[in-house]
Parts: sequence; C-alpha cells; structure tokens
Amino acid sequence: MIKISINQKECIGCSFCEGCVPELFKFDEKDFKGKLIKDGGLVDTITIELSDEQLKKVKEAAEGCPVQAISITEV
Repeated sequence: MIKISINQKECIGCSFCEGCVPELFKFDEKDFKGKLIKDGGLVDTITIELSDEQLKKVKEAAEGCPVQAISITEV
C-alpha cells in the first residue's frame, strides 16, 4: 500500500500532478489547490494499492511538483 499526501500549505495549485495522473489528482476550484480523488470526493491524503506503472506516474508527479508538496510513503 502507498500513502500519498499533498501538503495544502505548500501547494500552489499549478495542476502539474493532475496532468501526470488525472485518475488520482484533481485541481480543486474551491481553494485552488491540488487534491487526491477518493470515493468521488477530494481529499489531502489517500492510502491506495498502485500498479508499478501508476506508482511511476505518481513519483513523476511528486518529483515534478515545483514546491515539492506531494509525499509518497510505503505503508
């Protein structure tokens, strides 16, 4: 399982993460921040099972985040 979090204080809402992994990340137009999609809603943190390809994309999103707001932890 992988825990993915977006630090909302650091996020600048650039949407880079959504461009990398649109099935997991979404720009929240209410607060202009990146969020994670869970059960049809938007949250700051999820714990999820990912395929190797999905994990690769999430890592690309984290590494490409201009403010390093995305963290990935194996749980």
